[in-house]
Amino acid sequence: PLAWIPLKVSGVKPTPRSGHSLCPVGKMYILFGGLDNEKKDGKIGPNNQVYVLRLLSNNNCEWRLQKCEGSIPLPRTNHAACAISNDEMLVFGGYFSTHQRFNDTYILKTTNWEWSQPPNQKSGGEPKNTESKIGAPEPRANHTLTYNAGKVYVFGGHGGIGYQRTTFNDLHVLDVKSYEWNKLAPTGDAPDPRGSHTASLLPNDQIL
Repeated sequence: PLAWIPLKVSGVKPTPRSGHSLCPVGKMYILFGGLDNEKKDGKIGPNNQVYVLRLLSNNNCEWRLQKCEGSIPLPRTNHAACAISNDEMLVFGGYFSTHQRFNDTYILKTTNWEWSQPPNQKSGGEPKNTESKIGAPEPRANHTLTYNAGKVYVFGGHGGIGYQRTTFNDLHVLDVKSYEWNKLAPTGDAPDPRGSHTASLLPNDQIL
């Protein structure tokens, strides 16, 4: 029968939060970003913290707050992340504020804990909800990322150009070798537009 098992936690635990990502990368789990109750300049806003979780024997686990170097992403929430290798995590999009949305791409290398961006996708400052010049999806949050066979698939979410408030059902793909974006046009009956959904890769290379 199914059973919940509480783990014995040690280390530096993340503060309570929502809108973060948590994904397996190699033998660890990486938590990034999200919205907690910590005030910055008197306001509650997202963060760009990285926490690492390792599962140990006898129902034990250990958290640590990981210091990172490189081109560190701006704080964000309701983004999406996925592993693209045993030592790399890719992050796309998210909210910077209630009206500012990203459509940028960052990669975290876990061998040296260094953030970087693809050579053709340098961003930097606060998001301006502008259209991508390289064919990336429109700025958005509450979307999903799914990795399969060297490609990352972005589906759905909420966002748009400028002050649009669009709910998407579009499908984009990023090649993690060339880092070129393409918008796909699948056949069949497309799902209705949606955000805050989930997606999983099935064994037969289908995305559920």
